Amino acid sequence: MLAFAGGHVFVLSAFAFAQPLFDLLSRNAEFFAVRGSTRWDIVAFAAGILLLPTLALVLLEAGALALDVLVWRALHLVVVAVLSGLVVLYALQTRVDLGRGLVVLSALGGAGLAALYLRAPPFRTFLTVLVPAPLLMAGLFLFDSPVSRLLSDPEPTPAPAVVEARAPILLIVFDELATVSLLDERGRVDAERFPNFGRLAERATFYRDATTVHGWTEHAVTAILTGNLPEPGRLPILVDHPQNLFVLLAAAYRLQAHETHTRLCPRSYCRRGAGDEAGAALDPAEPGQGDSLASDVSILYLHVVLPDSLAERLPPIDRSWRNFRRGVPSPAGVVDASEARCVPVCRLVRMLDAVGPETLTFFHAALPHVPWRYLPSGSTYLGDTGAIPGLRDSTWEGDELLTRQARARYLLQVGAADRALGLALDRLREEGLWDESLVVVTADHGLAFTAGLPRREPVVETLDEIAFVPLFVKLPGQRRGRIEPGFAQTIDIVPTIADGLGVELPWSVSGTSLLGRELAADGTVSVTSDESRVASASLADLLGERGENLREQVADFGTGVWETMYAGGPLARFVGREIVELDVPTADGLGVDLDGSALLEAVDPASSLVPSYVTGRIAGGEAGRDLAVAVNGRIVATGRTYDSFGETRFAALVPESSLQAGANDVQVLIGNGGGSGAALELLEPSEPSFSLDGSTVARAGGGIVLESADVRGELQVEIGGSEVEFSGWAADLAASRPVDAILLFVDGRLVYTASGVAQRMEDVSFEGIEGVGFAFVLPEASLPPPGGGRSVRVFALSGERAAELAYEAAYPWRR
Repeated sequence: MLAFAGGHVFVLSAFAFAQPLFDLLSRNAEFFAVRGSTRWDIVAFAAGILLLPTLALVLLEAGALALDVLVWRALHLVVVAVLSGLVVLYALQTRVDLGRGLVVLSALGGAGLAALYLRAPPFRTFLTVLVPAPLLMAGLFLFDSPVSRLLSDPEPTPAPAVVEARAPILLIVFDELATVSLLDERGRVDAERFPNFGRLAERATFYRDATTVHGWTEHAVTAILTGNLPEPGRLPILVDHPQNLFVLLAAAYRLQAHETHTRLCPRSYCRRGAGDEAGAALDPAEPGQGDSLASDVSILYLHVVLPDSLAERLPPIDRSWRNFRRGVPSPAGVVDASEARCVPVCRLVRMLDAVGPETLTFFHAALPHVPWRYLPSGSTYLGDTGAIPGLRDSTWEGDELLTRQARARYLLQVGAADRALGLALDRLREEGLWDESLVVVTADHGLAFTAGLPRREPVVETLDEIAFVPLFVKLPGQRRGRIEPGFAQTIDIVPTIADGLGVELPWSVSGTSLLGRELAADGTVSVTSDESRVASASLADLLGERGENLREQVADFGTGVWETMYAGGPLARFVGREIVELDVPTADGLGVDLDGSALLEAVDPASSLVPSYVTGRIAGGEAGRDLAVAVNGRIVATGRTYDSFGETRFAALVPESSLQAGANDVQVLIGNGGGSGAALELLEPSEPSFSLDGSTVARAGGGIVLESADVRGELQVEIGGSEVEFSGWAADLAASRPVDAILLFVDGRLVYTASGVAQRMEDVSFEGIEGVGFAFVLPEASLPPPGGGRSVRVFALSGERAAELAYEAAYPWRR
């Protein structure tokens, strides 16, 4: 009896859980390739997704059967209904999107199939016949899909070329770096804004019109490292690309590589680089907290089965192949502010500690790729940096000002990439290797900031933004830089390196060496997307469009100084004005709640964490209103309100220089009227979103959120350098999900709210609930000194329930 029922559970579980994931990942084998999964990892995944849910449910049913057969039958019907409902949900969500209505419809469908299971023996017989089907699913996934190549024999033994050159080689590939972002109004590198790209251009050849060949990182980087155009169906692994730059130099060079989206460097030859472990959690594309197969697969599954209107609240899966729960960087191991500001490039700097003659160092830098959270100084700004107002489903909405603000954040992070490059160049000079080195700096692809169009999907309308990538080549002994215009591609990099070393390539390549030839003035630029769609245009046409884009960039953001990043739109004319000079009235019926406002009252210049990303809620407001932000009485930035799941919010980045040590008074002003004639009205702070009275948390404008046994969690605190990290887990047991937010109170006053997936960093589960871990970092100056009788209390909030988190080991403050 239980055996037959278990077989039925096995079939339904496979169709509910395994088949959606098998279908998705068989078409996206890069998910395993990029994370370096071994054959046994993949086999274990397939076996686990087939067997573990079934095993858990059968054990549950066996326990019920031991109690009473009627209890077991009732439970078995519930299991059949739930699994059938998931199958119906997956089948329907690709065809219609009814939001929560689709979930209700699927539940009704599951209940109907359970009734059919109870009443119709042929249906049960049908499930019995299907028992072998899950094994067939797994077999097709493992052996008849692109995943099968990851199960092949161990990587081939390289057959390196004969290389007599000894020049150190440094190849840096930035991520999502468009050429136009580096240029000034003359079309040259803006050396004042990007001084390190500027000094590289003084000694290197700048191929200003170079273009990528693919819009997706794993294939674009593979093309850079092989010199060949990507072929459909091939994975970014050594088995599929045994002829690459690493193999070429393996016999003569010491190889060290930091590959985030490829696995082309032979393990037997390749040193992965000093500091990998320390840097792993600091790179959004790299493994770290929140990065595990189970964590990422659970998010993938929810994206697959849920309708888009519900899945949009999940962590995005279109920005990388791994670590979907990534959040703010952890300060663990950071000993001072200068090291903290090295976070984006710590790994590169440590790898260059081992550079020398006959060394090839390859580094794929996850900058200036999203999430945008770094400033040119290397400081990190706090807040929900994973959210990009104005971007939905990887497509820019129609609000041009929100798109402009996003581009400003991007350009500031390009400044952080420039700083990363500077640290690398400095290290080469310190080692006395700069003159004799062969240095190549490029990017995988650009990105687009055009309202109404995709951010990174190559389409003809944005090809000038996606296709052009910077390409700098400094040959050994080269002392003067120059700009080389004309048709060049990233597939030309390997043949150019080989030519610069005097090495003959032992395999044919699609690219051609850029040395010693005049580049064509025109040609066809083609960029492929992830689904093998190709966007093409002539180089001449794209250069004209890039010129227009550059003029718009200069008009919006200027050149040289960074201050022009922070203001735009109708209210930009108020930036720099003192509020007292403007005689601003108070807005009627509107209020503002600043997120983490207490952080602005305890700014520590020595900290690498800067509360310069000012966000909050406009009470009584509506989306699409212009606003301005004043710091210490002076207007320093502008913004615009937007809708976020029914709540009117805003976000504005203020200059670091506007913040003073200690307390800062931040005020928000709303535009009254349209266009250049808009006036300003001051928003008064509304009631705090939450308040604390004893052990009771109250929500403004709502009911009392009482201490609840259904909400549980644990907290740990680590103080290091000038930052404090709070981490732990929190779950709503009644709802079987992670909590909505973590609330931190100092002496009864709400200081910080950690909400949303941006704060979930650890792959932690509790009683089967996935993703319950959290971590966030605060400047030490924003919190009272340990001891001294001051109260710091942390609560977990879920709907209308809350509970104070228990803490592990010693706690620095009293409760």
